[in-house]
Amino acid sequence: GPSYSVTFVNSLIMLALISSIVVLVIGNNIARAFGLVGALSIIRFRTAIRDTMDLVFIFLSLAVGMASGVGLSFVAIIG
Repeated sequence: GPSYSVTFVNSLIMLALISSIVVLVIGNNIARAFGLVGALSIIRFRTAIRDTMDLVFIFLSLAVGMASGVGLSFVAIIG
């Protein structure tokens, strides 16, 4: 059968955890959601990302930065 690289499988697991942090940070605020989408689109189209783990770490740093900026320091520390 098809085989997957280890970094791809690890990135899928980490993305599930990071997505839960993002959902906690965004909550019911539509402005935060659009801010996150805008930041990700700028980073994605400006840099050539070769490895999936690089994209995961960029997404993690965005999530932690948004959590600390919103004032959810506990979520940022856990993240």
